[in-house]
Amino acid sequence: MEQSSYKPMLSDTLEVISSALSYDPNNIHYCQRNILNLDITETEELSDIPLYKYFSLNNLSYMLNGKKLFVDNISKSWEDCYENFFLKSTFYREQSLIGTDNLIHGVFGQSWTTKQESDAMWRIYSSDKNGIRIKTNAKKLFDAIYINDKAMANTWFGKVKYDVMQKIYQDLNNEIQQQELYQVFQSTLPKTQFMKRKEFDHEDEFRLIVMMDSEETVKYHQYKRIAYNIDIDDFIEEYCLDPRLLDGEFETQKQKLIALGADSNKIIKSNLYYFKPFTFDL
Repeated sequence: MEQSSYKPMLSDTLEVISSALSYDPNNIHYCQRNILNLDITETEELSDIPLYKYFSLNNLSYMLNGKKLFVDNISKSWEDCYENFFLKSTFYREQSLIGTDNLIHGVFGQSWTTKQESDAMWRIYSSDKNGIRIKTNAKKLFDAIYINDKAMANTWFGKVKYDVMQKIYQDLNNEIQQQELYQVFQSTLPKTQFMKRKEFDHEDEFRLIVMMDSEETVKYHQYKRIAYNIDIDDFIEEYCLDPRLLDGEFETQKQKLIALGADSNKIIKSNLYYFKPFTFDL
């Protein structure tokens, strides 16, 4: 699960503009095509899926002040060299090389987790004990990004599947042998953005992916992220602070969040390390 360090600027952030929808986002067709690895039949069911994301205070401040959801350009921001692995591959069709350079820099993504508590996640994303885990739900995330007709063509959303990389390669190779070229990039490519090595399965990752077409990639490849306007008070249901904080440290962090506009009633401390001794009758 990636967490990039950034300072969003107008020059490197592309804002996604909302427009009236000509489709019904609850249509089963869109659930089947755009929502991956989830057993649902309508988008309202997404409200039952809580999502969590870890931030540093600095990164969260840009979200709170700008009232925006920032989605990173994968090739510029994500550290795992296997991200975007499919587009980094070499493709041949009838002995002719098929280039993907016109697509690889137009993939944007954001990572969340469905795991509420994890010692490993706090230690990875809050190594200085100053990390903040926010909570929303999958329906609110869906509503934030499916804001124009183009989203149904270029935006995917769902849980990541984990496996041994060689098995992933073998399964994909078998699949694309049966496909026309257009199917490889319209159907299989999006699914590969939700495949990850088994070594990362502790993350229980849920992600969104936006893939621009070749013309858009040429036009917008310089952007480090895209941004969606959100209602912060509605979108963020909870701010959870590091379980290792002392009481005084928690209050200091809480006041910093309040100063940034966070609702004080939504700020809690993780109880991961709260210990209540057992009682045994002997």
